[in-house]
Amino acid sequence: MENSFSLPKLTDYDFNYSTHDEWLENTESYLKELGYRKFNQKTQNEDFAYWKSFYDTNGEKIYQSGLFFYDFRKYGNERIGVQFECMFINIDARVDLSVCKDITVLEFEKMSEVFYNAMKATI
Repeated sequence: MENSFSLPKLTDYDFNYSTHDEWLENTESYLKELGYRKFNQKTQNEDFAYWKSFYDTNGEKIYQSGLFFYDFRKYGNERIGVQFECMFINIDARVDLSVCKDITVLEFEKMSEVFYNAMKATI
């Protein structure tokens, strides 16, 4: 059965979900497998978010990658949006990367790593 709504990509797997809730349930399992934790924080008016910390070779936390979920169904729109965030940790400045694009979580994790490596000499 083909669904009549679009869903964010997030994985390389091509599944056909019959409901948004089914997609959210599978997405939560996938993110947990990757090491993400769920938070209900409302930092950017999101409905909920998932965060994962990344560490240097000394075990120091250096940045976090997050996914902010926006569930527009509460407004009568059959859509769920995702915004990707990367935020540096333990620096005396605000340096972050924000992406709204239909990419996979692993693509964004790589993007975050490249962003961190490109910026770390300047912070």
